[in-house]
Amino acid sequence: MKQNEAPNEVAKRYPLADERHGLTNRVEIYTNYVDDDGKEVLDEKTGYPAVKVIKVYFTVNCYADGKTPGEVFTYVGKTGHDQHGWPDAWATTISLLLQHGIDPRRIVDKFKFVDFIPSGITNCPAVPMCKSIPDLIVRYIEHKFLSEPDDGYDATLDAVAGGEDR
Repeated sequence: MKQNEAPNEVAKRYPLADERHGLTNRVEIYTNYVDDDGKEVLDEKTGYPAVKVIKVYFTVNCYADGKTPGEVFTYVGKTGHDQHGWPDAWATTISLLLQHGIDPRRIVDKFKFVDFIPSGITNCPAVPMCKSIPDLIVRYIEHKFLSEPDDGYDATLDAVAGGEDR
C-alpha cells in the first residue's frame, strides 16, 4: 500500500444481540448560565452567577457478558436543539467504535476531562463533577465497566524497555 492510499480492508463489526443488558441514567448538570456572547449571567436578586440545570439521560448497553459496553445512547434537551443533536451524534460514533472492537479504555482516555460547556457539578455519585457531557459519560463507563481507573501507567512499556512490572 502506498503512503496516501486508503486500506482495502473492511473493519469487522460486532453487533449486540437483540436483547441486551444496560444501564440508563438521568443526571443533572448544574452549570453557570451564559449568554450568547459567552458571558456569565448574574442572578438579578443575589448578584451571584445564575445556575442552569441540564438534564442528561444516557444508556450504556452491553454485550452478552454484561460487562463489556457496546453502545451508548444520549438524550439531552429538546429535539432539534444543538444541545440535543451533538451528544446523540457523539454517542452514535462511540457505539460504532465499540462495535468495531476499539478498546473502551482507549475511548475513555481520549474523552476523559474534555472541557466545554455544559460542565459543572452533577447529582451522579460516580462522577460528582464533569467538564462536559462526553467527560460525564466516559468517566461513568470507566467507573462501572472498567476494573481499575487508569493511572497513566502502562506495564507493557516497561516490559518492552526492559524494566520491571510494578
